[in-house]
Amino acid sequence: MVQILAPLLTVAYNGTEREGIHMAGPGGPRRGSYLTEEEKKNSPKITKELIARVFSYLKPYWKQLLLVLACIVVSSVCSLFPSILTGNIIDVLTG
Repeated sequence: MVQILAPLLTVAYNGTEREGIHMAGPGGPRRGSYLTEEEKKNSPKITKELIARVFSYLKPYWKQLLLVLACIVVSSVCSLFPSILTGNIIDVLTG
């Protein structure tokens, strides 16, 4: 079955064949890298100036950005509570 599907999972892109969807394990299908060496070479470089420009666009929205970051922190902390609570219950039950 895999031998039959393998040619169908190859994607033609810019005249070159690249692997498309890989048959994966428990995580399900995963995507391959679609960037050629030229595309990787020509990708934008992350510099201090670029980061400063991005943050300059966010400056008018600093309150909303701060709220979003606070929500992310609170959500992360709250997601730890079930594990901590379960651990404490197991410790109490096992003595």
